Amino acid sequence: MIDPAVLAAPWGGLARAPALAAERENTVWDATLPSGRRVALRLHRAGYQSEGGIAAELAWTEALAARGFPCPRPIRTTGGALVHRHAGRCVSVVSWVDGATPIADLPPSDAEGRVALHREVGTLLGRLHATSDAAGGPAPCLRPAWSRRGLTGADPLWGRWWENVAATRPESRRLLAARDQAREWLGCFAASRHAGIGPIHADAIGENVLRDGSGMLWLIDFDDCGMGFRLYDPGVSLVQRWEDPDRDALARATARGYCAARGTEAEAEAVGSLLPKLAAIRALASAGWIGSRAPPGDPRHRHYLRRAIGCVDWAF
Repeated sequence: MIDPAVLAAPWGGLARAPALAAERENTVWDATLPSGRRVALRLHRAGYQSEGGIAAELAWTEALAARGFPCPRPIRTTGGALVHRHAGRCVSVVSWVDGATPIADLPPSDAEGRVALHREVGTLLGRLHATSDAAGGPAPCLRPAWSRRGLTGADPLWGRWWENVAATRPESRRLLAARDQAREWLGCFAASRHAGIGPIHADAIGENVLRDGSGMLWLIDFDDCGMGFRLYDPGVSLVQRWEDPDRDALARATARGYCAARGTEAEAEAVGSLLPKLAAIRALASAGWIGSRAPPGDPRHRHYLRRAIGCVDWAF
């Protein structure tokens, strides 16, 4: 039995019993420190990121928050550390975003609102990269590399998605063909003027973008951050829109917001045409991600497989 109060001891303990907030990659509690500050107490998944990698993530978000980017600010231990080890696992604490709701739970009902939301998300991600360029990012050697190899190599970061256990033989052949298409396309993309590389979030799905009570968007959950193609971030933000009839308009809106924040408005049309392919590559990666997180008969394998093939049909 995990005792959150023991985990929080290096931060001075807790003012009251915390509430379990999430149990995904990390176990997260909504907690209050003795100072009265509301925080997220996080017990990191064993073996996913190294202690040094988690410290690099937190150092980056600390620098981003210090420059005004809307992300949770890490809270250091009373001894000044970003990460504490407990029973072989890493523990960290970050500020709580008060009164905020994931945009996945606040979908606009009208087309104009959907376009406006995706432009906002693009702007948020453009600000992330602009701020990161000024603040510095996580050490590349300590974080995942979301590169051509990391996404489509022989052993991708999230597993061999072309071996998804739910795939039929025709679907397996489709995934193998998609792997080759994605590899070839990324090779060309990497040589293009749009293939900027730097620190990225790598998981800006709707559950990880929050809107607070004032209407401002926040970006949370930097667990997968690393070095990679910058446009992968706005591409990832579109992966959940793969079945939407206005998905191309949403891709264009995301690109307009992103490019405006980066000062590259003239590139928005070209960027908008690239984002569906990057969304498809994320969908393929997710079909591998589920392999280590669910037993073979779990219906989520089928969901991620269907989405991967649907995104490939959309983009390629």
